[in-house]
Amino acid sequence: MKELSIKGKRFIPYISHQEIEEKVSEMASRIAADYKDDCPLLLVVLNGAMVFASSLMQKMNIPLEICCIRYNSYVNMQTSEQVKEVIGLPEERLKGRRVIVVEDIVDTGNTIAYLFGKLEACGVTDAKVATLTFKQGKYKASQPISYVGFPIADDFIVGYGMDYDEQGRQYPDIYQYSAF
Repeated sequence: MKELSIKGKRFIPYISHQEIEEKVSEMASRIAADYKDDCPLLLVVLNGAMVFASSLMQKMNIPLEICCIRYNSYVNMQTSEQVKEVIGLPEERLKGRRVIVVEDIVDTGNTIAYLFGKLEACGVTDAKVATLTFKQGKYKASQPISYVGFPIADDFIVGYGMDYDEQGRQYPDIYQYSAF
């Protein structure tokens, strides 16, 4: 892993691809055990979680369904604290279902709280969150985060699907912003 420069910002190595894949395998095993007698619906939050979700699904040995949804709460490197409309939520497929929201990163929890309200209104019987990274120190929502890959500090990160201003998603490792 070497340093990256994205749009004039410096990013340094943070979590290697090998560490990520090991953690994703552990998470997939836990989820598969928890849902061994069910067929959960994975709601993958685009665009950031697509790489994580792909790896996670390939490691799960249970029946599952997938649907991609989209919302955005980031502007450049700052969370906007405001949730936009959820696009692609399959309301007709949610009633009576067990759902796993797949996220790349959870910080304040505003989007989770907003989405869980929508899921509850649609009649979901059970909803959990699987996130690759979790900024626990910033989390304000009441919903528990059931499956966490890496608890991280309040650092801005890119790679493995996560971006800075739509760039940097393609890197297999995770990099942390460095002002120095």
